[in-house]
Amino acid sequence: MKFESLTDLETRGFVVLRGFLTPEEVQLLRDDHAQLSLDDNRNFNAKTPNADVIGRLTPRFDDVLRQVNEQTTVRADVYVPDTSVYFAVGTAAGVNFPWHQDHESFYIVQNHFDYVNFYMPIIKPDPTKSNICLVPFDVLQREAPRAHDFLVRNGAGHFHPVGGRWLATNDDLGGMRVINADLEELAVTPELCVGDLLLMRGDIVHRTQDADTDRVALSWRAAAGSTVIRRSRLAAGGVRKAQMMRRHAAPFQKMLDAFDRANKDEMPLTEMLDIYRTTSAPAPIDPRAFSRRLFHEKRRAHTLGGYVASMPMTASLSGLHFAQQCSNRLGAARQRVHAGRRAE
Repeated sequence: MKFESLTDLETRGFVVLRGFLTPEEVQLLRDDHAQLSLDDNRNFNAKTPNADVIGRLTPRFDDVLRQVNEQTTVRADVYVPDTSVYFAVGTAAGVNFPWHQDHESFYIVQNHFDYVNFYMPIIKPDPTKSNICLVPFDVLQREAPRAHDFLVRNGAGHFHPVGGRWLATNDDLGGMRVINADLEELAVTPELCVGDLLLMRGDIVHRTQDADTDRVALSWRAAAGSTVIRRSRLAAGGVRKAQMMRRHAAPFQKMLDAFDRANKDEMPLTEMLDIYRTTSAPAPIDPRAFSRRLFHEKRRAHTLGGYVASMPMTASLSGLHFAQQCSNRLGAARQRVHAGRRAE
C-alpha cells in the first residue's frame, strides 16, 4: 500500500492512515486480545499480543516503516520487544492516561524521535469517543518554543497544570520547562474508527481523550536499530524512574543481563535486541532484589547524586499532583450541585 504523504510524522509528530487494517486482520487481533490475561506490569494495565499474531502483520508494518524512512528523517527499522501491547479503556482494568510522553519505552530505547508507535483501534463503538489527544509539534514550536526544544527527541515526560500554564518535567535525566500555554488549547484529537492507524513519534505529548466507551487498541512499536544504548543512561535518573523500573523490572533486568553477557557498557540497539531475544525470561523478580541491583548500577555509573537530588522535587510534584486532584474533585462536586439546582 502506497501512502501519499507521511511528512506530518516529522513536522507534527503524527499522521492518520484510514482503514489500514482489513476486517480479517481486525478479527484476528480481537480474537488474540480476548484470550489473553493482563501483563505483570504494575505501571499500567495492558496485554501483550502473541508473537505469531504480530508476525502475520509484520510485513504490513515493515512496508509503512520503509515509506517513513523514505519520506522523512525519522529512522525506525526494528521491532522492540516488551513495548507492544493492547490498551483498553472503559473497563475496570482499563487505562486513562493524563498528559505524558511514554516512559518505559524511552528508558529502553533512549531515543524517541526515531521511534514509531502504530496505534490501531480494534474495538471502538464511537469514533468521537475514547481517542488520543495530541499536541502537534508545529503548534508547540509556535506557541512554546523553549518547551518544544526540551521535548523533541525526549521521553518520560510528565505534565502538571499550574494556573493556566503547564510544568513539563522529565522523569529520565531530570529537568523541567514551563509551557506558557494551555495544552488543552494546543491539542488536537483525531477521530478514529476500527482499523484506522494513528502513526505517532515516540516523543509526542498525548493523553487519553476519555474512558467513556469500551475501546481496545493495539500499540505496536519500532525504533532505530542504529541508536546506541548506554548502560549508564539506563542506570541514571531519579526516584520516579527507579520506581517505574522496579514496578516492571523484567525488561530492564534483561537489558542489564545483556550488557553483562556482551561485556560492554554501550551497544547499538540491534545488537542489544539480538542478545535480548536469546535471553530467557527471568523468573519472577523480587522488587527489593532489583532495587539493590539498580543501586549497584547507579554507583557503577556515578549517578547516585542525581538520584538523591531528585528526592525533594519528586516530593514537591507529588504534593502538587495531590492538590490538583483535590481541586478537580471539588470542581466536579460543585458542577454536580449546580446541575442539581438547575434541574429543580
